[in-house]
Parts: sequence; C-alpha cells; structure tokens
Amino acid sequence: MASEGVVFDTAGEDRQFLRDLAVSTIALLVAYNAVIGAFPVLRLPENTKRCAWVLSIFSSCVCGPVCLPYVWRYVFQEWDETKMFQDDEVSRSLVTFFFAYLMVDTYYSVMHYSDQLAFLTGWGHHIFYMTLFYMALKYHFCIGIMTTFPLEISTIPLSLGRVNPRWRNDLAFGVLFFLTRILYHGFLLERWYNMVAPPLTLWPICAIVLVLHAHWMYSWYIGYMKRLKNGKGKKEEGEGASEKKAGGQLFGSMD
Repeated sequence: MASEGVVFDTAGEDRQFLRDLAVSTIALLVAYNAVIGAFPVLRLPENTKRCAWVLSIFSSCVCGPVCLPYVWRYVFQEWDETKMFQDDEVSRSLVTFFFAYLMVDTYYSVMHYSDQLAFLTGWGHHIFYMTLFYMALKYHFCIGIMTTFPLEISTIPLSLGRVNPRWRNDLAFGVLFFLTRILYHGFLLERWYNMVAPPLTLWPICAIVLVLHAHWMYSWYIGYMKRLKNGKGKKEEGEGASEKKAGGQLFGSMD
C-alpha cells in the first residue's frame, strides 16, 4: 500500500533521483539488448518497427501494475485533492523510471529506429512528458502523476502485438483502452476539474488527452468492425505501413 506523502530535503531528492535514474536506465538498456539479442530477427532492417516497441513492453508492464495501489487509495478509497500534490519514495521512483524510459527510447530512436518516431507524436511527446515529469519531481506532485499510469495498461497488449504479430489481440487492446483511457480517464478528469484550490491546474491537459483518446477509440472501433466484417483478425497487408510510433505510452497510437 502506498505510504503517506512525505517531504524530502533537496539533497535527499537529488540523491534519490540520480540513483533511480541510473538504476532505471541500466535496467532498460539491459532489457532492450537482452530481447534484441535473444531474437536476432528483430535486428533485421525491415523490423525496426518491431524494435521500436520493445521498451514499451517493459515500461507499461512496470508502470501499469505498480500504480494500482495508489489509484485505489488516492482516487477511489479516500479522495483528497491535496494528496495529488504530494509524493513519496515509490511515486518518485516510478516517475523517474518513466523519465528514464523516455530518455532511453529517445536514444534508441536515434541509433536504431529513427524512422519510427514521428516529429509531433514522437519527439513532441517525449519532450513534453520529460518536462512534465521533471516538474512533478521538482514540485512534488508525483502521486498525481501515479494516478494517470493506469492508462499504460492498454499499452501492454499493444506493444506485445507490435513486437510479435502472433501475440496481437485487438479485442483485448480495445477493451483495455476503453476501460482505462476513456472511462477511468474521464472519471479522473472529473476529479481534477472539481478540485477547489489546486496549486497547479492540471485538468486542461487531462481533457485534451481524453479528446485525443476518444478519437483513437473511435478509429480503432471502425477498423476493428471492418476487419470483423472482412473475416480478418488483423490488419490487411500494407495497412498502416506508414504508421509512426507515438511514444506508445500516454499518447499511445491507435489503429
């Protein structure tokens, strides 16, 4: 269970950030290279799109489940808007882990799969969220950020299916996307919108992302029904060939 928000001294915060950043970065580098090494087919030039989703598997599998005790406690069990602007060691560590993911993914985007990171939904996404998470660490609203990480759960089947088409499950992805990025996201937006006197106004960002997710949900539904009608469980050959990776996370791509 998540612990109460605590106040860190500046030196202590810096030490924890550097420690967590180093551990997270090394873990992600090792994990990525272990997968690429274990499956040589991913190193083929035509498989850069599959490589681009390897790190997303690890980030979503960590952030999605780890945040759930915080969501249960701070959103559903005992809602208190002041808690959204506090942090503790676990919330700071997880926000730093996601920060490290964005940093490592940017590095590999340059080195290994530069054709898979679009300017706006890739570079723009990474820069925006690295800035947001830096602010969360600096101004102590990591618990608030933790309550958004359930949105990562739908990225688990999405990224698995991207890395290995045999693992693709469109229905599981669509259901999880609807539950987390539409229903839960809308509920969280209502909570944030009705805050009485927040030190930071976060709901406009939440609202903009929800509109984008609703658009992607509609696009997924149209595509899924079309594939069902055609009797195909996955995209036709060539469909989505020009798709660029959209960070895979809070701005994950939909098709």
